[in-house]
Amino acid sequence: MVRFNFDQDKGILHGESYGEVSIQGMLDVLEYLKTNLELPRNLLILEDARQAHPRFHVKDLIQVGEKVKEIVPLYQTIKHAVIHVTPTNTVYAMMFAQKHAPSNYQMEVFSTEEGATEWLLKK
Repeated sequence: MVRFNFDQDKGILHGESYGEVSIQGMLDVLEYLKTNLELPRNLLILEDARQAHPRFHVKDLIQVGEKVKEIVPLYQTIKHAVIHVTPTNTVYAMMFAQKHAPSNYQMEVFSTEEGATEWLLKK
């Protein structure tokens, strides 16, 4: 499950992933990004996934990548910082970023909110 909160001051969309995360849950989040026309077109996402437990297979990342390709034309840029603390979650995120993310979708994995926020706000 994911909860969102938009920080107007910093221009960052905060997402908190927790509990079991299915492939459908990930696709639902991407659909939110696709249909929410109020988000800035240079989108900054800070996802705290320290409490998330993926319930999908690494091969499902292909499907996520295809959905991201539908979204990126709607934005000038997307920077997505995700916070993970487990090796499995970290590897899944890194594999997605390296193999499936389009060029104007930047994704980095962090272990702290401070590091993630600093990277997002760096011009």
